[in-house]
Amino acid sequence: MATVYYSTEKNWSAYRIHYAPTGGTWTTAPGVAMEAACAGWVRKAVALGSATGLKAAFNNGSGTWDNNNAADYSLGTGDVTVKGGVVGKGNPCAGEQTRTGASFAVTATTVPGQNIHVVGDVPALGAWSPAAARKLDPAAYPVWKLDLELPAGTTFAYKYVRKDAAGNVTWESGANRTATVPADGRVTLPDTWHD
Repeated sequence: MATVYYSTEKNWSAYRIHYAPTGGTWTTAPGVAMEAACAGWVRKAVALGSATGLKAAFNNGSGTWDNNNAADYSLGTGDVTVKGGVVGKGNPCAGEQTRTGASFAVTATTVPGQNIHVVGDVPALGAWSPAAARKLDPAAYPVWKLDLELPAGTTFAYKYVRKDAAGNVTWESGANRTATVPADGRVTLPDTWHD
């Protein structure tokens, strides 16, 4: 098995791999579609059977080719990269697993010196301690935002608090809010402060 990663630096609208396992026959041109892998890369897993590698060329499906100056690329097994005409090893996407968590976005008005924080029943949200509450970013005021990483499947309760420069805390009114982190990605929480 070989998983071939090809750089998207050419900015083609589509990426295809045309290949032949060592000693085997070529795919029908223009080859098979590659799928998005992570930022800057597409990939295709290729079953090689007993072959020890493959020859490959890449194209956009519309007649534009990268065939290593007509020599084709000689690729081995495992994770293989091709970028800028250079063959390498390894998975360029290994460090980019999808992060899970919550994206808080609460609409709340404040006066100078006040900030909005979120506090909740999990340690990452301060375990209901206002002193340990997480400050939200006012860059999109009056919407205050915070992206917080939490394990997939975490169900949590939370509320917003307003803190002033003197350390005084005002809790929003109403019942606790609740949310659950999805198995993949973030739960988005577009909230409005409860007076």
